[in-house]
Amino acid sequence: MSPGERGSMRRILLALLLAAGGQAPELRAQTAAPNAAPPAGVRTLYLVRHGAYDLEDPRDEDVGKGLLPIGVAQARLAGDRLRGLPFSFDAVYASPLTRARQTAEVIAAQLGGAGHAAPRIDIDPDLAECTPPTRRADIMAKEKPEDLAACSAQLERLAARLFTPVPAGSGDRRELVVAHGNVIRWLVTQALGVDPTAWLSMSIGHASITVLAVDGKGLVRVIDVGDVGHLSPGLQTGAFGNRENWDLDAPGGPAGGASPPGPIVLLISFDGYRWDYPELHGAPALLALARVGVRAQELVPSFPSKTYPNHYTLVTGLRPEHHGIVANSMWDPEWQAAFSLADRAAVEDGRWWEGEPIWATAERRGLVTASSFWPGSEAAIGGLRPTYWGRYDDTVPDEKRVDEVLAWLDLPAAKRPRLVTLYFDEPDGGGHAFGPNSPQAGAAVAHVDALLARLRAGVAARGLDGSVDWIVVSDHGMTPVDTGKSIVLADFVDLAGVAIDDLSVFGLLRPQPGTEDAIVRALTGAHPHLHAARKGAMPGRLHYRAHRRIPEIVVWADPGWTIYGTRADLAAALAKFDPPRGAHGYDPAERDMHGIFVAAGPSFKQGITTPPLDNVDVYPLLARLLGVPAAPNDGNPAATAAMLAERMP
Repeated sequence: MSPGERGSMRRILLALLLAAGGQAPELRAQTAAPNAAPPAGVRTLYLVRHGAYDLEDPRDEDVGKGLLPIGVAQARLAGDRLRGLPFSFDAVYASPLTRARQTAEVIAAQLGGAGHAAPRIDIDPDLAECTPPTRRADIMAKEKPEDLAACSAQLERLAARLFTPVPAGSGDRRELVVAHGNVIRWLVTQALGVDPTAWLSMSIGHASITVLAVDGKGLVRVIDVGDVGHLSPGLQTGAFGNRENWDLDAPGGPAGGASPPGPIVLLISFDGYRWDYPELHGAPALLALARVGVRAQELVPSFPSKTYPNHYTLVTGLRPEHHGIVANSMWDPEWQAAFSLADRAAVEDGRWWEGEPIWATAERRGLVTASSFWPGSEAAIGGLRPTYWGRYDDTVPDEKRVDEVLAWLDLPAAKRPRLVTLYFDEPDGGGHAFGPNSPQAGAAVAHVDALLARLRAGVAARGLDGSVDWIVVSDHGMTPVDTGKSIVLADFVDLAGVAIDDLSVFGLLRPQPGTEDAIVRALTGAHPHLHAARKGAMPGRLHYRAHRRIPEIVVWADPGWTIYGTRADLAAALAKFDPPRGAHGYDPAERDMHGIFVAAGPSFKQGITTPPLDNVDVYPLLARLLGVPAAPNDGNPAATAAMLAERMP
């Protein structure tokens, strides 16, 4: 088609779109039409083109090529956009070809979550990619007449079904259709009532959203065509004006100006690994890594020194009061909803997780990321998960987690992650059960040290020794406890009408309005090892005032002491055959709460020890190593500058 013909086609399309402008386009900015709905008896079709796919995929054309990591990211963002609409889809249809089916699966997963099952996907053979007749002579010359005729018949069958009015009295219907560019463009020509051979003059990108509405009389209106407002410019591919080729490792690719390829960043967390464990229990693999890299004397956690708040701080650079995961168990007064580690729907609900984790920062720039069980990676945060991720499963052997990471490193360069986050739940378990100074805690340290050695050996065997930046951290330390050091709140205050969250060595109290000051007065000074404060009066150094999920009263104990609500709670703890002998969650100023930080690789100096590092400073370091702009955070890039082989600008 000539430029003049293409311009004429676009003017026709624009005029018809303007004529349809009386209907509010539901897929404009979500805030623009939160309550928009088609008139009664309207079938609204949301046509999504599949994400970017792997042209080198060896699968047969009848099966179809699979998505690239960037295509998965595009599909997730499309799913997050659709999830924000004020209704659920009545049906989801997809082409049988792999790239469309995978796109539909990603979107369906986004539409599910938060306790809602993902919608069922119905495969429709008539949505399969084919080439209908076109005005382009070069394309017509390549196609067999019988194939062109078969495609026309296929698409006419499809249009007859999709454009059928909703039966009288059935109400509105919204359907999601995941298909191919050729199919969607041909359907748009039918909706516009123009020559169907003009379909190729339109251009729609990967994971774009086109909206058509069929009224009760069978009149089809075009609401939107090729909307990619949910994709940043660097993630827009597959349309006129986009890059025709992309390489996730190439400068100037879809990362939208991200840095040239750099080392793979491997972030490993050993839960509950205290700062002095390497010398106390022996850790030859970790100490060997420190000798060829950098070791901070200690890694200082944020308050409370608990697992979920601090793991999320490590990957966002935000204090818990800023990222919203203020405890392992908490209450949101605005949503009237509870969060706990055992609630899978809450854990996988991206609304709870505020800020931007490093994998989302990287994915937005077109980088491939992977996570093995890192807290937060199961949720679609800002519409994004790591490219490779899985639901937490404590039955998966630790050695298998290591092997999964090595398998990711075996992938071709375009699919290999630039960032891997890897979580292990030891030596936290050994420290809790037997105490941090016990032989059993030492055995747990030896276990994770062997995992580190296994991973380092696997990286070396793949010739990647000089291509990996290692960062080994922990979320907190551990201190000895015993049931003889117990504080019972009910000894000092009436707990009737007081809801309590996450009570152990610290706790969150939600009293009846108007009773807060009286409760704090009763608890203040009641026990020499108990501290209580109203939210607004929390010590500034704890950074624990700002978020709505922090309730009006916070209590915390001195190291070694445990808080119970009632005498019955204490009796239940004493009745346990083997009560815990180690705990964490205390004031981060306590040295036993401090963790580890060891880093090595081509980006780091060798054989140096630095002063204690605040854990909010890890995120800006990760962003620096990946060459991506850091999201807003509480960290200080200068805190890690002296560690780097090349000084920060």
